[in-house]
Amino acid sequence: MEAMGQETKIAFVNVNAILMSHPQTKEKFKLIEDYSKQLNERLESKQKEYEEKVKDYTENEKNRIPAINQDKARDIQALQQSIVQFQQTASQDIQKKQAEELKPIYDKIQSTIQQVAESMNYTYVISQDTTSNMPLIYGNPTHDLTQKVITKLKN
Repeated sequence: MEAMGQETKIAFVNVNAILMSHPQTKEKFKLIEDYSKQLNERLESKQKEYEEKVKDYTENEKNRIPAINQDKARDIQALQQSIVQFQQTASQDIQKKQAEELKPIYDKIQSTIQQVAESMNYTYVISQDTTSNMPLIYGNPTHDLTQKVITKLKN
């Protein structure tokens, strides 16, 4: 392929394979795993507490006056809602922690891909990963049509 007298060279990379081969990845995944483990331990503690309260409620319901049963039922319902909220927050926190821990590695990978692509005169580098949210990893800025498209849209 040729564009404006220049040869167009396209390459691909497997970002996931690069990530897994990076020396800091194992350490970062361990930090994320430890973080996740702490959250899971707290969740298990809450679930155990919930199960104990439900068991106590069902076993002793007939021996208590209705007002106490209602109060205990509200406590159980509040704890159940707390568990659901904690699960949602924990899931978001784990994703945030993963993004935070892996960002410097992804930035380094991106920079290195750009350096290698430029040194080998590649016009584009695309991702081989089917799960990648970045199909184009590198594009030679001389082929960026963004401003031309914006200008044409305004006309």
